[in-house]
Amino acid sequence: MRRTLRFLSHVLFFLVVLSATLWALGAIWFHLHDRALIIGLWSTLAAACAILALRFQRRALSWTVLAVAVGVITGWYMSLSPRQDRDWAFDVARGATARIEGERVTLGNVRDFQWRSETSASGGWRDITVDLGQITSVDLITARAEAPARTQSMVSFGFADDQHLVFSLEPRRQKDQPYDDLAGAFRRYELILIAATESDILRHRAAILNDTLHLAPVDLAPDQRRALFLAYAGLAQQLQQTPAFYNSVLAKGPALLGPLSRVLAPGVPADQAGLWSGRLPAVLGRPAPKTATVLAAAATAPAGPAYSRAIRAP
Repeated sequence: MRRTLRFLSHVLFFLVVLSATLWALGAIWFHLHDRALIIGLWSTLAAACAILALRFQRRALSWTVLAVAVGVITGWYMSLSPRQDRDWAFDVARGATARIEGERVTLGNVRDFQWRSETSASGGWRDITVDLGQITSVDLITARAEAPARTQSMVSFGFADDQHLVFSLEPRRQKDQPYDDLAGAFRRYELILIAATESDILRHRAAILNDTLHLAPVDLAPDQRRALFLAYAGLAQQLQQTPAFYNSVLAKGPALLGPLSRVLAPGVPADQAGLWSGRLPAVLGRPAPKTATVLAAAATAPAGPAYSRAIRAP
């Protein structure tokens, strides 16, 4: 029995060292460069081997040394800070801003591009003022790609003048920096709230990225639509004041969903709200629609003011 327990303790120790080493190598790979990268990788591997060797000589001490090593790498990793002043890719160069004045909200940096390719677009960024009392619809839109497999959820607000504005939480890449899911798990990207016209963001997803778009109307009372829009406006203000990291593993962003879940579903923990994973109706106590409409015309409808009506035409 004692021999079995000793063996199991060795296995546990090995698994902990392996997990910590792989995590440390990932953090170093995505944040260090040139000579520092080489030194960091080899130092981590050497430390892991030394700790494993120590395990068979002084078992109690091996746990202490492991804890110190993990503490050092974790301390360095947690010292990394999100920034607003990098050389950003053009499509995420500006995050949404918001100025709230009673029933009127002025959104700054609303993206309104006419896309030619994944790296080229005309148009620019606009300031748009909306009346909260004129919100007539809320739609949950999901963009899905088959290769590589990915899903992006967005929320679109429709207004009485047929204008539609979309909010989307996305990773903020630097110029000429491709997106990588694994890198997104290691604080490689900042978090950005994109506000855009539908003819920008939906057409880009459908025509340029070849995503399939699904639209599910969310039946909300006027006060809930207002509260939801204000929650996004508040999130825009929060990210402008306090930048945050994007995390591809915890893409729902529980810390950032706190204000939203409190407004929309009091008593629902932020990490269970599921707003960004497509469960908005359930969070609000509404039944989720059984089927979502496929926006088949999203890639071909002409960009411009009539775009939103065209993609919703039966």
